[in-house]
Amino acid sequence: MFYSRIVASSCKWAVAIGLLAAAGCGKDKPEPPPTQPANKTITISVVRGNNQRDTVGHILRDTVVVKVLRGSQPAAGYEVRFDKPTCNIEPSVLSQVNTNAKGLAYYRWRLSGDAGPQTLTARAIDSVGVAQATIAATVTAVQPLSGWHPAACLPQGINALCQLPNGRVLAGLSYNEYLYYSDDEGRTWQRQATFPGPGTISVIKATPQGEIFVATGATNAQGGLYYSADNGQTWQNRTAGISDPRMFQDISYTASGKLFVSTYFGGLSVSTDKGITWRIANGGLSTSDRFRDVTELANGDLLVVNTGSYLYKSTNGGLNWNRTSNNPLYSVYNLLADANGDLYASVDQCTGDLYKSTNGGASWQKIYTAPPVPSSCLKITNLSKIGNALYFLVVGIGIVKTIDFATYTYFRRRPRGFVFIPTRNHTLLLEDTGELLYHLN
Repeated sequence: MFYSRIVASSCKWAVAIGLLAAAGCGKDKPEPPPTQPANKTITISVVRGNNQRDTVGHILRDTVVVKVLRGSQPAAGYEVRFDKPTCNIEPSVLSQVNTNAKGLAYYRWRLSGDAGPQTLTARAIDSVGVAQATIAATVTAVQPLSGWHPAACLPQGINALCQLPNGRVLAGLSYNEYLYYSDDEGRTWQRQATFPGPGTISVIKATPQGEIFVATGATNAQGGLYYSADNGQTWQNRTAGISDPRMFQDISYTASGKLFVSTYFGGLSVSTDKGITWRIANGGLSTSDRFRDVTELANGDLLVVNTGSYLYKSTNGGLNWNRTSNNPLYSVYNLLADANGDLYASVDQCTGDLYKSTNGGASWQKIYTAPPVPSSCLKITNLSKIGNALYFLVVGIGIVKTIDFATYTYFRRRPRGFVFIPTRNHTLLLEDTGELLYHLN
């Protein structure tokens, strides 16, 4: 019996010790590690289009692509601002793009006019407009070779071009903007900040002395004629006295210093003091017509073309006009007088015919017919002469150059615009779908 008590007591102690041991083991078991917060850091990287090489003014062949991550996951719908320096006095250009489902944002980069390294900065912008990450892409811009190239630093919408005697080229745009100028034959451009704009610039004309006339005004709106005698540094408004100065159509400056302007509703006005005073010059003309290419002959007589493609002549300085009847020149589109007094006229037909007169328009000889192009109206426009070279634009073919009217050089680019001039160094400037292109030989 004593033994049984000992055994029972021993069992009780064993159970107690086991319970204590179990309790002690529970206290020594390690706690699970705390949960780490998710990484939400925004990062941005260039995944395509870095370190390219292309010509100034061109859009890079490969689109620049950046990727935005939130931690390790694509940040969809995140705003990316692309910031590139532009030309000289122009501010930097910002473009905002949102990332797609893969966190990617795309940018078509047009290079500025500066040869050498150019940098594009991309910033990932949060919902309150703060940049959370920044990355830069770099390219090398090179000078153009021969052929056609887009002009650098000039907005689209070219409406007028003119070269000054000092070589500077001016450009006007077809929407509210400033005058632009180029000192390198149209390759790169800067805004003429002194011009009293912005406004729609319709016509630009320079005198042989380098004085500038610029006409502004949108459809059926009051326009203005501005004059500068100091290369565009200062301007004077010389609109007062012009007959209904809405929608300027043309400006002509003759050999004897007569300034003619044509407006859509006012017909012709003429000034003999560079726009300080004006008189109406519609004698024998209809004010419902528009006029272009006032040309002065060696004897002081004047010729002008109206919108009906009729040729009119004045023998009293533009006071009165009479329609000419010079067959076969039954309709005229453009008229040009060269330094020798010879006249060139394109007809307002689809035949692509060009005529020349060496006797002040008394008689005309056909000197060119455009080669046939199926389903094209081969109208000749934009007659220009630089030295001995005559240039003109044939719609449906492109630009044509000739020196002897026996051989012709064709710059076969079919433009979808009608603004074209050759520069004094024979660089061709051509508007095509609103964009200015230049051609180097």
